[in-house]
Amino acid sequence: MPAPKSVLVVSLRYFGDLLLTTPLIRAVARGFEGAAVDVLVTEGAGAVLEGNADVRNILTVATRPRLGESAALVRRLWRRYDLAVIAETGDRPHLYGFFAASRRAGLLAPEVLARWWKAPRLDVTRESYAVVNVAPRFRYKRWHVRGWCALFEWLHARGMRIVVSGGNAPEEREYVHEILAESAVPTIDIGGRLGFGETADLLRGAALYVGPDTATSHLAAACGTPSVVLFGPTDPRLWGPIPRRGLATPYAAVAASQRRGNVLLLQEPSLSCVPCQREGCERHRESFSACLDALTAASAIEAAQALLTRSAVSTRT
Repeated sequence: MPAPKSVLVVSLRYFGDLLLTTPLIRAVARGFEGAAVDVLVTEGAGAVLEGNADVRNILTVATRPRLGESAALVRRLWRRYDLAVIAETGDRPHLYGFFAASRRAGLLAPEVLARWWKAPRLDVTRESYAVVNVAPRFRYKRWHVRGWCALFEWLHARGMRIVVSGGNAPEEREYVHEILAESAVPTIDIGGRLGFGETADLLRGAALYVGPDTATSHLAAACGTPSVVLFGPTDPRLWGPIPRRGLATPYAAVAASQRRGNVLLLQEPSLSCVPCQREGCERHRESFSACLDALTAASAIEAAQALLTRSAVSTRT
């Protein structure tokens, strides 16, 4: 969904509960950079938020408002915000959130009768996205810029959003910037911004993952994400990613493509040295690897197509 420009956080409990809501308010303010964040609280509790730099306005409502007071608040709130975040499960906070914004996120009670009407009916559709990890830690595991650019163009032509993941090491960020500067395709660059668990959540929701021999590729495989993994000097018999349901058949030393569960591993079999199990052709971590340089964009795109097609068939059936 488009990033909201205005957000209302609803927390109608008392001092302690409101204090425990402040990390949520900060996460909203930082997650939607530039958005104005207002907070609706019970009269008297707003003192907890005084001086809070993440809050634009503090709105208040009586603990037991009269009908006229509630009506006045509803008129004030009506569709004024792009997003409402409800920090508790009660009926009244969810009603205020409903009036404030057409898009809502919040806590729901476990009981079905207490939650059915509160679940948001969003008028947006979830976009399909691919996670692409272009920059391994070491140079000798890199694929070439032209390959990534061609893959980006193909994914974009299919209507998929492209999320570029990775670490925050300077040399990794430099390579990411080199690729993004070469490509005209819009991407979402989240390199260095997510922790391990957050990356796993991102991967679980992805329609596709593409990456070289990195920890993220192993994580994608374990999460069950359809994964195209590009191997060069590394021997897949030792280091091949384990798919979500386990490795029923071991990887071969070399093959153009090897399908194991949700993983499709690619190599360049035309070179007799593959896999050499060395640090690139020059035997150091900043070396190039001829096998990865020879791996074509067409082979990666064909593998991605195969995984997406199978995933679509599985979903329909």
